[in-house]
Amino acid sequence: MRGPIQHFLAGLAGIAISLGLSVGANAAIFNADVNNGDLIGLIDAIHLEMVDEVSDGCWTNIAEIRNQTEGLLRTAGIPVQQLTTPDSASHPALVISAQGGRAEGGFCIVQVEASIWFVTASRFATANSQNNVIIVNYNSISNMLRANVAAVSSENVNAEAIAWTGQVINAWATAIEAKHQEPEMITLRTQLGMSN
Repeated sequence: MRGPIQHFLAGLAGIAISLGLSVGANAAIFNADVNNGDLIGLIDAIHLEMVDEVSDGCWTNIAEIRNQTEGLLRTAGIPVQQLTTPDSASHPALVISAQGGRAEGGFCIVQVEASIWFVTASRFATANSQNNVIIVNYNSISNMLRANVAAVSSENVNAEAIAWTGQVINAWATAIEAKHQEPEMITLRTQLGMSN
């Protein structure tokens, strides 16, 4: 049985396929000049998604974590926008998700994960024995940042979850803001027609 995370990802893949997302004109610049560590310097806005797969009242402050996350991003100059699909490095998704519940003995055991990623579209060509060329389009997910933690508590993991996500999002927002200020990234963003 698929959970909300799998449905969310499947939905994004379906949207990407139905929209026919393709690699843009700037793909050559991305490939030549930007490695995975630098991709965060291209972020202009973030789509925030909260995914709750926790049972037994073990995680109940989801709205508070969303508000904290939005505040930290906005303080760093990163707008939070609802996007149809996170289809580029400049408009990725930040997904904060949790899975878990109450174990025997009454303790809540929950894994919390935060990740920033976007859907990419690629194509490749193959030739069969009849020399027919077949072009295949496909979509994949490119992870920019990812972290997770396991939390255990006798009541719920609210305190642990909000403290951990606050530290992670603050560190990521600071890193994104710093990357925006690097001279090479300013030059690249200008070449791509992005604001600095």
